[in-house]
Amino acid sequence: MAKKQPLTDEQRAKARERARRYNAKPDVIEARKAYYRRPEVQARYEERNGSEDWKAYCKQYRQTERGRDILKDSGLRQRGFTLELWNTLTKLQGNACAICRRPFDSLGYRNLHADHCHEEMRPRGLLCRNCNHAEGQIKKTGLAPEEYARRLALYLLDPPASAAVVHVSHESVGAADSKELL
Repeated sequence: MAKKQPLTDEQRAKARERARRYNAKPDVIEARKAYYRRPEVQARYEERNGSEDWKAYCKQYRQTERGRDILKDSGLRQRGFTLELWNTLTKLQGNACAICRRPFDSLGYRNLHADHCHEEMRPRGLLCRNCNHAEGQIKKTGLAPEEYARRLALYLLDPPASAAVVHVSHESVGAADSKELL
């Protein structure tokens, strides 16, 4: 029997893209959700992962250097990151978010995000959760970040509700005055 040749990087990338497209289909997503809602699947998951001993072990393992490295490395490769790049960026950014400069130590592990370009899967930097979500939301508006910041500043300086409150309060005072006159 002939031995299978290992996949090239290009073949591996094509296979990942096919799998990503397949898994993004609405019917596949619904089937997966339905599967995980089944009582026997939930019971099996709870049996495997719900014991206090298991949770304590996992928490203890995540505190070890190896556990932290494995946790980081597991999702990073999909985003174009390597553990070495993560460590280099952490040092380059002074162990803080690239945007707001809050130190990573104060954020907790779950609030750290490996920001990357979704089109090219190219790493950009390490962000805190708030900055990463804000970056994504600004991109969804279709505005340039400078224009979004300008509009946000104008909104915060003069919110529409301030004019509406003044308008409503004048109307209510006028109504009260007219009742007093009667």
